Amino acid sequence: WTPYDNADPFCNAHASDPQKLFCDDFGDGNAAGWEVMRDDDAAPWTPDEVVEWKVMDIPGTGTDWVFMEDETSGYFRDQRAGSLSTFNGNQSVEAKLLVTGWGSDSSTRGARIYAKYFDAKNAYWLALRPSTNNTWQFTVGKRSNGSDSNLDTVNIPNSHNKVVTIRLEVRTVGSNVELKGYFDNDDICPGTAMVDATTTAYAGTQGSKPAIGTFNTSCGFDDILLKQLY
Repeated sequence: WTPYDNADPFCNAHASDPQKLFCDDFGDGNAAGWEVMRDDDAAPWTPDEVVEWKVMDIPGTGTDWVFMEDETSGYFRDQRAGSLSTFNGNQSVEAKLLVTGWGSDSSTRGARIYAKYFDAKNAYWLALRPSTNNTWQFTVGKRSNGSDSNLDTVNIPNSHNKVVTIRLEVRTVGSNVELKGYFDNDDICPGTAMVDATTTAYAGTQGSKPAIGTFNTSCGFDDILLKQLY
């Protein structure tokens, strides 16, 4: 993870990527704006639930300047402000995650990234979930009219206090939606998606925003990248 240097190094490295829509690596020490590829709204991240998300250092971990939600009880989502009205097509959302703690409710705890997010009741998501001391779960799913559906899950190594990269790809294929989730460098190698599913579109209005969220889990997010998929 890159220390604060006021230069947005991760986003700058993707500046020439024609697929890039938005990027934030919090290298400027705040969450007030994106590096924007297109002429869209670049307003701050907007919380769906009342909680103080903040850009902060996490001492003792070698990480600097992450977008952090440090509560281990309750559900907290943060969505990117702006409608992205010029782009509602296929997209991917990628982020680095550092889970630092979790609450006692094992059925709900975890950290998520969202693609084609409309509101707190309608979105596609990719989750990192602590399961036991030695095994975690990596799950792709959708949220439709306030109800979650787990569509595919695999076990992964313990990721507590480890920086991992995850990416969610969402494509419309005919009347269905294809979801693919990549863990760590599987999307760079390249390789087969660790989790994938084909589902019907969620019942609510289709969204276009990226979002992040925590469920009874404290987690730092970094290097968030939204890209267009062709």
